[in-house]
Amino acid sequence: MTTMQLNGTINVKQAAKDFLNEHLNATLVDATDLAEEQITNGTVVAGSLDAVQDSLVYKITVADLNSELAYKVYVDPSTGRVLATSTEGTPLAELGGAAGNVTNFENVTITLVDAADVAEDQIPNGIAIAGDIEVSQGNMVVYSITVADVDSGMLYKMTVDPNTSAVSTPQGMPMGNLGIGGVF
Repeated sequence: MTTMQLNGTINVKQAAKDFLNEHLNATLVDATDLAEEQITNGTVVAGSLDAVQDSLVYKITVADLNSELAYKVYVDPSTGRVLATSTEGTPLAELGGAAGNVTNFENVTITLVDAADVAEDQIPNGIAIAGDIEVSQGNMVVYSITVADVDSGMLYKMTVDPNTSAVSTPQGMPMGNLGIGGVF
């Protein structure tokens, strides 16, 4: 079967690139810094660009390790302003995955915020847009960071070791594969 060549007038990669260039003024690192300030004893355990109530926001999960509760903080990626903070915490154990075991992160050398900064440095013109705690193939807990290079239209996913700051080889994919809550 022969594949048809379609040449529509809206290039998805270019549209995503243009949108992010025009509207993304605050980085994930900016948003996580703000989010940690909202929660006493706050430590960011996850964050990403997401569509919430028809708005593109950074959705940041902040853990209070003393109370073992997690809170959501929403930051506007255009203005860098905190939009809302959840008032009721969720027990860390209910977060699931490696983030639910964040209490094991008390003795790590770097935070998720630091890992996002390290990952951004790996990609020229890179902007971290997502980060999370996950278990790697070797059953090690690592930070998983997604960095966008808007100029080249590429996304890069990499892991950062929370104890050594060692970064895995970035795995790239076209920005057209970016999935944000049905927006892209």
